[in-house]
Amino acid sequence: SSLNTTGVPGSYSYRYEDSLNKSGTYVYRLRQVNVNNSVNFSKEILVHFNFVPDNFAVYQNYPNPFNPTTMIIYELPERSRVVLKVYDILGREVANLFDGTEDAGAKSVQFDASGFSSGIYFYRLQAGSYMESKKMVVLR
Repeated sequence: SSLNTTGVPGSYSYRYEDSLNKSGTYVYRLRQVNVNNSVNFSKEILVHFNFVPDNFAVYQNYPNPFNPTTMIIYELPERSRVVLKVYDILGREVANLFDGTEDAGAKSVQFDASGFSSGIYFYRLQAGSYMESKKMVVLR
């Protein structure tokens, strides 16, 4: 996002870069603190951002190890059928976190392991022809 504002006696240009990974409308404005500690604000600028990743991806859950909840984030470059499941160390399915169709973009799912014992688990994301698994650790 860039903000250009005209001041006295000249013109000023400000640049701000944000690391957005979620579609939405964001509001920005400048806060100016003057020498006498008075504060002025610029007009608000609305930025409409539509995040569409280039590739399928699933990221390491955070936090990891965790107790009792963790977040799993993944990205879809196109509308896809998505299946996200959790398996125990023996490969048995222990949780179905999502099974359905989702639009392109960054997604997140919270996994609550309150009813699970300590140990190593795996989560697997299937989206279209993409499939990837990651390891996570529940610590009590």
